[in-house]
Amino acid sequence: MASVSVLVVGEANPDLVLRGDVRPRFGQTEQLLTAADLTLGGSGALVAHGLARLGVPVALCAAVGADAYGDFVRSYLADAGVDCRYLVTVPESTGISVILSDSDRAILTYLGAIDALRPTHLPDPALFEHVHAASVYLASTLRPALPSYLAQFRTSSLDTNDDPLRTWADLPALLGAVDVVLPNEGELASWATSLGERETTWEEQAHAVAARGPAVVLKRGSEGGAVVTKHEVITVAAPQITPVDTTGAGDTFDAGFIAARLDGRSLDESLQWAVRAGAASTQAAGGASAQPTRNQLLV
Repeated sequence: MASVSVLVVGEANPDLVLRGDVRPRFGQTEQLLTAADLTLGGSGALVAHGLARLGVPVALCAAVGADAYGDFVRSYLADAGVDCRYLVTVPESTGISVILSDSDRAILTYLGAIDALRPTHLPDPALFEHVHAASVYLASTLRPALPSYLAQFRTSSLDTNDDPLRTWADLPALLGAVDVVLPNEGELASWATSLGERETTWEEQAHAVAARGPAVVLKRGSEGGAVVTKHEVITVAAPQITPVDTTGAGDTFDAGFIAARLDGRSLDESLQWAVRAGAASTQAAGGASAQPTRNQLLV
């Protein structure tokens, strides 16, 4: 694994994860919480952190501000072994997300430096074997340049996450530029609608996307995961666990799948790693603190 090098392009910010009575009631109502955790956030940062935990040499290209939140993010990543030389400091304030975590989650995000990443910040593709792009719809200026950039790598993966504007701009070009896409079921359905597909089941929607080139590695929450290519469908059930907090589970799923594929494992075993990794990450608040090690996934 030591010779493998991965670049993650995405966002890095703190997450403030609130649990308990988190459904806001306006009118200056005082609500008491059961827990509040400030931890590493941002899909890109969490994938990079998860890969480092799995022993994969990884660098993160993202933007933070020259402030306490930026220092927090940089320190958290560096302590895990993430290469931060491409974590650029910009004049904008570091972004932050507030996670209201209950049986479901609400995410309130201040972009700040997240949308300050520019094509000029991207490192030379020749330095890396694999690239993973995350949360591309939070990077409006960078996103149009990403398809041509991603296509220069030997292997590539993409997790768009949600599009707050619901336009899904540049989606066909992005899908055509990568080998693997890693949506959840809601994102996959939105993609299908945006692309003019009329399929209604997740399997039909995944086949429609796979027909455009990339393998679809689908996150199905408590149902586990699936891989859909032009030629096959693989499913893996989720382990029976009681989650503490699901923040970042999808990003840890991504890290597990990427690490397994770079290790030369089959699609089936890579999906097993992804599902086990995502499940493990739900056993603590936030997306980083319970991310598994390589030995935990080998069990």
